[in-house]
Amino acid sequence: MNQQAVTPGGPQGGSSTMKWLLIVLVIVIVLGGGYLLWTKYGGGTSTATASPPPVASVKASPSATVSPTAQTS
Repeated sequence: MNQQAVTPGGPQGGSSTMKWLLIVLVIVIVLGGGYLLWTKYGGGTSTATASPPPVASVKASPSATVSPTAQTS
């Protein structure tokens, strides 16, 4: 009796699907890595502008004045 191993999806179906999934996975990895490198090393003009740090404003308020008093003994 001649018996052959049966693979899901026919003799070619499973390996073909696996091949396409592997190709898609490689494309996603390459595109994702390229995007990360592009954002890290600034592959173009940046839309963000540097703004100066905020300056704290100090408003002088009138302070109580101490007037010397004469002490007599």
